[in-house]
Amino acid sequence: MSVTPKGASTKKRVLLAAVDELREVGPTRLRLQSVAERANVTVSTVANIFDGRESLIAAAVLERITMITQELFDVTLGAMEGDFVRPAVFVAHLADPAQVRSRNEARREFVSLASMAHNNPAAEEEISRITKSHRERLINVGRLLESKGLFAPGITAIMFVRIYMGVLYGQTVFEERGGYEVSDDEWSAAMTRVASSLFTDEALEA
Repeated sequence: MSVTPKGASTKKRVLLAAVDELREVGPTRLRLQSVAERANVTVSTVANIFDGRESLIAAAVLERITMITQELFDVTLGAMEGDFVRPAVFVAHLADPAQVRSRNEARREFVSLASMAHNNPAAEEEISRITKSHRERLINVGRLLESKGLFAPGITAIMFVRIYMGVLYGQTVFEERGGYEVSDDEWSAAMTRVASSLFTDEALEA
């Protein structure tokens, strides 16, 4: 059981407690009492802050989606922004078995959470905002790589973005198997081939 930080604001503590509860028991079994116990507050405090159980669940879904997208994007994009553009590091990171496993787990959770947020206008709007923000960062990375002449012939910044998104969200198909049916080692080998094909040999050796 996770423990929310005591120094956090009451609302944040309750929200993080709800995220933990959501991940452990799911939305149908989430109880205000359990969330209150995790956050070390009263049930009435939880209900007052989030206007009831459904509001709390929606907020927890959005908070966790934000965490996941930041984890998925920031780890890889952080090494590709500004003056730190090194294709070899990027390829090695994408192909690292531990990162492959982490991304696969994050993708599964993201799909589940996104389905919970379906038909919730506030949730869908927030997911769209998060996705747009990360896409803009990714486009900037692609343009920087293109301006430095690091892409292989025929690869453009937009093509880089599309391929990267497909890799990140597991939309690659392996001999009629979906991404979730493929082992971490197979993913790692595929990531090496796909990511390496984006860059010139000279860029990968730098």
